[in-house]
Amino acid sequence: MPKYRLVLTWTQQGGDPNNPHPVSERRDHAVRVASDRRVTGPGGQPIRNHITEGPHGPTWIVEGADRDVDGMIGTWEGFNNVRVEKILLGP
Repeated sequence: MPKYRLVLTWTQQGGDPNNPHPVSERRDHAVRVASDRRVTGPGGQPIRNHITEGPHGPTWIVEGADRDVDGMIGTWEGFNNVRVEKILLGP
């Protein structure tokens, strides 16, 4: 499966400290969406082990079919909390 780096940038809504949904709750939902789409961490490892925090949003290293990763990104961006840059790391 292809491996990707997903660089997430908080939108104004997602970065708002008054957002009614805490970051931990949104992250739990994002991990469930990834699981539903059969997207994992590299080598099938848990995805949570491959999330690093950055100043403007987290970076995720994921593995999955291109259409599954794109579907996951579409779901995430549909909530208008993040924008995602997808970078192919390898096959």
